[in-house]
Amino acid sequence: MAYKSKMLTFIFLISILVGYLSFSIYKNAFIGVLISQNSEGQYVVTDHSSKTHWGFGRIFVGDVITEVDGQPAKDFFSIKTYGLLERASTIHLSRIGEDGSLHHIQLHVDNQLSLNELMIQLFSPLTAVLIFSGLSFFVYRRKKGDPAAVQLILFFLSIGIAYLSSLSSGRADPIGRLTMTFTILLVPIFFLQFMSYYLRRYQETIVNRRCLGVLYAVICIIMGLNLSKILFNFGSPMVISTLILIYFIGINIYIIFRLVQKFLAHRHGGPLKSLFKLILIGHVTGFFPFVFLFAVPQLFGISFLSPEIAAVFLLTIPIVYLYMFTTNQLFDIDFL
Repeated sequence: MAYKSKMLTFIFLISILVGYLSFSIYKNAFIGVLISQNSEGQYVVTDHSSKTHWGFGRIFVGDVITEVDGQPAKDFFSIKTYGLLERASTIHLSRIGEDGSLHHIQLHVDNQLSLNELMIQLFSPLTAVLIFSGLSFFVYRRKKGDPAAVQLILFFLSIGIAYLSSLSSGRADPIGRLTMTFTILLVPIFFLQFMSYYLRRYQETIVNRRCLGVLYAVICIIMGLNLSKILFNFGSPMVISTLILIYFIGINIYIIFRLVQKFLAHRHGGPLKSLFKLILIGHVTGFFPFVFLFAVPQLFGISFLSPEIAAVFLLTIPIVYLYMFTTNQLFDIDFL
């Protein structure tokens, strides 16, 4: 009974979080403007990242943001904390015209998302959350006493919530940013722990405890930096973002390397041949676009694929695992 109460509490908290993140995305347009303070203390637009964002064509590089929602630019949370102009309703800015005259402009942000924005930024991640949650429910019903199954459920849920929270994080929502950071750091950890528990029945290992301990220590450091930035405005958001990218890129390259090693070791037959082949396919198709077409180029200031599109490839992961379940190549679970 106590176990059931814990699960109901967990489901309730996850539902509240998903509801909040969805509301945060729905109620705030993605302005997509980067701000930095110049030598004169002014807050100047340095970049707008995409023509799909609200700020494109309305706010230009070189514009000076003077006031946001009735506050001086220096006091507005997203500018002060992250150097981003997000979650704003009214923006006052100064712009030098072609004739050299200074223009004072007031903009009202339209927070009504278009159908295309709703599909990519809200419905797609919510669909991912529902798919991963549904798959987790079936695994839990059949294998709730198996520690490998528990870690697989956490792996599924962390992917879905990381995808959804990334859209809220991009809007400089502090809860969305903390959630995204926490879940994206834990996604590969849960995968490694799932594989470790599952492979014990075959006397195989994929990662040792010392390595996991180091990874948890890195997560604690990055989360500490995130909290200090939000609570005390201490630290650089660029440094934090770079650390997250380096961590996620490095650990996923390590996972793919280990899966290739294991597949080659069992390629001539045995019960693990199909397992490693299918899991390798799922991991590469799910994470390769995000890691190598977004995260790696992002370290060099470029991007071949938007994070919203790259994240859509995560939906290949439940397809692969569902196939493994239905063919009894992972857990013996009967699916209709």
